[in-house]
Amino acid sequence: MSPGPLEDLKHNWIATTAFFCHNQTWMRYVCDNYLSFLSHVHASLVYQDLDEGLLYDSELTVYGKTMILRLVSDGLDTDDATIISILHLLISELGGLNEDVFNLHQEGLATCLRNSRAGLSTNVETFMTL
Repeated sequence: MSPGPLEDLKHNWIATTAFFCHNQTWMRYVCDNYLSFLSHVHASLVYQDLDEGLLYDSELTVYGKTMILRLVSDGLDTDDATIISILHLLISELGGLNEDVFNLHQEGLATCLRNSRAGLSTNVETFMTL
């Protein structure tokens, strides 16, 4: 029996994406959480939009970003998934036209890091370094 459509989608995504997937273990870690999985897909969509010659985000990309922002802003948790998602938002804004948006994500990341009592996990430390 199949584990379910979302799990199938995650496995397919891990097998086919080339965006920041330096190893399968990392991708499984990212895709184990809905928020970090969605943010990885969103960041990939931003670069797909650019590759297709779009100067602005497509409707699907905007929808993904809206969902991520809603989930992240609900509490600015300090867990790995939230930090990874903010990093994906920062990556997706690199080279963007609105520096204020980048700065807002950067401030959100700084807030998460200041509020984190446990510190960063090894996985997130490695990702931030890349």
